[in-house]
Amino acid sequence: MSQVHAILKFIPVVLFSLTASFAAAQSSASDPSGTWRWSYEFEGKTQEDSLSLNLDEGKVTGTFQGILGKPTVVKDAKLKDNQVSCVVEYKYKDQTVSLEFVGKVKKDDLEGTVVVTTEEYPWTPKRSVKLDDAVGQWNIVIDADGNKLEPSIIITKSGDALQGKYTVAEGTVVDVTDLKIRDNKLEFRVDATVQGRKIRADYSGRPYGHNLKGNIKYDLDGNEGEIDFTAKRQPAKK
Repeated sequence: MSQVHAILKFIPVVLFSLTASFAAAQSSASDPSGTWRWSYEFEGKTQEDSLSLNLDEGKVTGTFQGILGKPTVVKDAKLKDNQVSCVVEYKYKDQTVSLEFVGKVKKDDLEGTVVVTTEEYPWTPKRSVKLDDAVGQWNIVIDADGNKLEPSIIITKSGDALQGKYTVAEGTVVDVTDLKIRDNKLEFRVDATVQGRKIRADYSGRPYGHNLKGNIKYDLDGNEGEIDFTAKRQPAKK
């Protein structure tokens, strides 16, 4: 049995992090998936808005969060030639506000404009990862040398901290430790004993909307190695 097979035999309880089918579009530099944030002055205060987008099988969906403090579903979202666009409409002080966004994706930057009702302004948000971007249930698939594992993890937020509970297919639940966002990456560690063998696994991955991709550095009874992982977040219940 190869070392990879040996590791996979004992690692199911450990692979609590975030791994599942990662959309092929993620490899594209123009993929707008993720949370884009920007700030501006409004009524004498600094306001931060955000636009959370997801690209799945060529279709763009998303939500806008602004002065109302709650998400609004975007309309007419499109991606063409590295350029993303969408429309947002909501009520504010008994008035209908219309926002038309259009911008060109350049890695973690967008360069474009936003039309607020009839006025056009520069729009240069940045893509970043914060605690809310990791919250939810992530369905996991780990595939190495023909071995497939499908556990899941539920991540919640309490104040300024994240907690996570990982469930393997057999129903075993493991608490996540050192779960945090650092440098736009989601990181965490697990220490466990499985069938009498000690395992430590350190995870690091970058969330892009409902998708996440990264790697795992593990130590199984002194045998160290590294393996890639992917994950897909389950849509929240309406």
